[in-house]
Amino acid sequence: MQANKHYMWRINPEIAILKFIKGNVAISVSDKFGKTVYANDRFCRITGCNENELLGAVNCLFNQDNYKDPCCENLWETIERGQVWKGTLKNKTKTGDSFWLETTIVPLVDVEGNIESFVTMYLNVSKPNQDITKEELNNMHKQY
Repeated sequence: MQANKHYMWRINPEIAILKFIKGNVAISVSDKFGKTVYANDRFCRITGCNENELLGAVNCLFNQDNYKDPCCENLWETIERGQVWKGTLKNKTKTGDSFWLETTIVPLVDVEGNIESFVTMYLNVSKPNQDITKEELNNMHKQY
């Protein structure tokens, strides 16, 4: 079995990397209007939703309240220019529990430069069963 893993890595490293990412990173894909078109299992577990509940729903990042939030202003300016944005966002599960996600949003553009969709990758940086305070969040950023 070990020999097969190493063989796959040498022959097709892209597949091995994709398997690693899908298994360890929460991922969602939204169309240009913010509707979720894909959510992997890890994203479903973090949010407490199943894929059917997420597909077609507007991703919480695209909620109108976020457009007005000064904390998200840089996020929107960045991704609307077609650039990658990275930062930490607070979110809530389906049951209302809060959690923090280290987030990377990658806008995907067509040949003319128009945004077609957004791929978002998340790492849950919350402590289990506990909200992270703003001070703890600042300390986490200092560690990186």
